[in-house]
Amino acid sequence: MGAAFPLQASYIMLKGETLPELWCIYAHAGIIVMAFGDTASCIMGNWYGHTKWRDLSAKTQEGSSYFIIASSFAYYLVISTLHPHAMYIFLSVIFALIPTALLEGHTYQCDNLIVSVFFYSILIFFFEFFKNL
Repeated sequence: MGAAFPLQASYIMLKGETLPELWCIYAHAGIIVMAFGDTASCIMGNWYGHTKWRDLSAKTQEGSSYFIIASSFAYYLVISTLHPHAMYIFLSVIFALIPTALLEGHTYQCDNLIVSVFFYSILIFFFEFFKNL
């Protein structure tokens, strides 16, 4: 559900039309964050994580760092393929990944749905913010 929400939301907002290149970056937000970010934070946080976010949580600050690194790397590959001259898009991705990693690290619940919905919405916000500068 978390990986599919941004794709479905983009499809609905575009009223079923073909996704433009920029909307592909939005639409694949759930897939990239879940496949790369959440997986990296889980695996690397278990291996190298020592500093827990909360006492009762298994999530670590190191895992959240790997969340940002893995998702950034995946988005860099996508953006350099689709928009090689528009790296302000990558800047908006970085600014959206930081609060998303904090949210992912602080939740006690199953975070897969809320993280992708949050990242999708905040990515659009930061893109519009940096586009107008």
